[in-house]
Amino acid sequence: MMFSAQSHHRGFGQRGQDDHPLPVSDQGSCPHVADRGQQRGAAGGEKHPLSGVGHRRPVQPAQQLIVILVVDSTDRARLTLTKDELHRMLAHEDLQNAAVLVLANKQDVKGSMTAAEISRCLTLDAISTHTWHVQACCGLTGEGLTACLDWMRSKVVKS
Repeated sequence: MMFSAQSHHRGFGQRGQDDHPLPVSDQGSCPHVADRGQQRGAAGGEKHPLSGVGHRRPVQPAQQLIVILVVDSTDRARLTLTKDELHRMLAHEDLQNAAVLVLANKQDVKGSMTAAEISRCLTLDAISTHTWHVQACCGLTGEGLTACLDWMRSKVVKS
């Protein structure tokens, strides 16, 4: 199954991650991508039969945006910053219909917070305007990642 989704990420400056601005979209117009027919021909200066015709096809917008937040389950001190940033992001008009998937990573590390603890720290119960889910996972073993994909698939199929 193929997903139609837009990708936006916002790092918190750890391990080489960059801070990227929130997505900016032009909801009023439909962006276009040139079709292959517009590409110039190859050797000998020949042109493709449709070159220069200007054939364009609209790019369909994603039916469901999903914000994916990866949380280090061992880093309790950073959760306050993460909570504030998440709530600020979700208030942005471009994300008003986005679902939220929180990956509680590093569940293999002793003393890591559970998915329920992370949910409480991020005050996810206060978010009534977005569908959300917290999934315990381990990036090293892949545990929990299939459940993440299943949840995302269910959101895309519903929309």
